[in-house]
Amino acid sequence: MRLIDERILELLKVEDRALRSEVIKDRLGELSPHLEYPKQYIDARLDRLLHHGLVETEGESWKYRLSEHGVSYLNGVLDANDLPASVEEHSGKPELKIDRID
Repeated sequence: MRLIDERILELLKVEDRALRSEVIKDRLGELSPHLEYPKQYIDARLDRLLHHGLVETEGESWKYRLSEHGVSYLNGVLDANDLPASVEEHSGKPELKIDRID
């Protein structure tokens, strides 16, 4: 887990709605002007967070929102060393495979 990953998750929690990556980049820039990240980097981190089940996408619009696993991480239920490597559908509910996020 990188600092930017936590900032993205925190932003999605505060916003409490699905956001496009461009909006996430802009909002992060507003909150921390000294930490300007290129859009490609934000997109790459969102892909990793999506792969690990910490964010979800909304429809085909590629808006990101915090997942239940993301909420659990921010609430301290999931430790950074125990983040899901991937989420697989099992009986309609996500099944976690535990691994570190890089």
